[in-house]
Amino acid sequence: LIVIIPASVPTSLRDGLMNTDADTDTIAKITNLGKMEEKQEITFIPPLTVEDKNAMQQELNLIALRIPVEQISKIVAQFKPYSFQRKGIKTFQSDPRNALHPNTNKPLFKCLLLNEDIKTLELNTIPSELHRVLQEHNIEVIEYPISLRYDDLSAHEVLQSIIHRDDATLEIPTHYESVGHIVHFNLRDELLRYKYLIGQVYLDKSPSSVQTVVNKTGSITNEFRVFPMEVIAGNAEFVTAVKENGCRFSFDFSSVYWNSRLSTE
Repeated sequence: LIVIIPASVPTSLRDGLMNTDADTDTIAKITNLGKMEEKQEITFIPPLTVEDKNAMQQELNLIALRIPVEQISKIVAQFKPYSFQRKGIKTFQSDPRNALHPNTNKPLFKCLLLNEDIKTLELNTIPSELHRVLQEHNIEVIEYPISLRYDDLSAHEVLQSIIHRDDATLEIPTHYESVGHIVHFNLRDELLRYKYLIGQVYLDKSPSSVQTVVNKTGSITNEFRVFPMEVIAGNAEFVTAVKENGCRFSFDFSSVYWNSRLSTE
């Protein structure tokens, strides 16, 4: 009798089977564990729909400087290192009080958003000389909440908001290799159920030149170090081109091992 022992079998049962006098009950327990393991299937989290993306929203409670329009050019350079920077979001926002000039009907104030590290109206984290600038120009410090939509959020923020709803201990994937138009992940087992979601989000958040996201599906077992992979988002097009040291290389990533980080070895 030959029994293949699954990795999930407890040590006590494994040792029992190694005993030549192992009883039939022990063998039956191990065999049943193997069958249960074979039946286990991963329930994949699907990619986001258009409706999912439209419904996604994250609130940020920022601090802002309410600056008279005529004073903006005098102080903006000094506060630039402390301003809020995010692709798609303007650093200057409209005045929430909508104060208008009585003759021209143009806004009297604009609000400069400060970065997320500045959390209080006292502005404790900025230099004291900037506090004097605020006083000299009669600038008010106010709270300024903003709403971030799917297009405003980073890949990490989107994935964290979804994956951490299930398990806050899971590490959000941030490490990947870019090879031409291909992004390559080595996802851990605990993240495989999210692989299609991860692929889609990174495809959405990457430059338009990225067309394919793949995940490594097995170990390297051949002398040419080519590994098995699957497409988790985008086109199943593996022929890509890479520029390296003034040279342009064109190759099939599914058949050729390429790793720019090892180029000096």
